[in-house]
Amino acid sequence: MRRFALTWLVLLAALLLCGMGGLGGEPEGTLPDTEHDFSVSVIDRSGVETALSRFSMDGSTFFHGQLGAASVTIAFEDVRSASFKSLANDRIKVVLELKEGRDLTLLIRRRSGFAGQMEVGVFHIRAEDVSRVDFK
Repeated sequence: MRRFALTWLVLLAALLLCGMGGLGGEPEGTLPDTEHDFSVSVIDRSGVETALSRFSMDGSTFFHGQLGAASVTIAFEDVRSASFKSLANDRIKVVLELKEGRDLTLLIRRRSGFAGQMEVGVFHIRAEDVSRVDFK
C-alpha cells in the first residue's frame, strides 16, 4: 500500500511539474503583433541608444497609465517623445511630449515592458530601465 501511494505521489508531482513549462510568457525572440509599425530611438538609463521598428508597450501601440485618479491610454501616433523621470514605488513618472505641442505627465507601471525590432535581433526593456523614447 505504501509503495502504491508513493508511486501515485511521484506521478502527480511529475504531472504538475511538466505543466509549468508554459509559465515563462512570450519567448524572448518574438515580438507582439501590432496594427501599426512605429519606428523609435530608445535611450536606456546607461545612455545606450537603440533604433527600433515595430515598437510596442506591453504588446500595444499606446502608453497606458494614470493621469491623476483616471486611467488613460495615449496612442503612439500622438506622441513625439517620452521622457522617463523619477521612480516611486511601483510607478514611474513619464512626461509625454505630444505632437500637438503640449506635455502630458503619466504614471506607468515600472515593470511595463517595451519591445521592438533591432537591425540584428529583438529588443526588450522594462520601463524602469528607459530614459527616453523618441518617435520618428
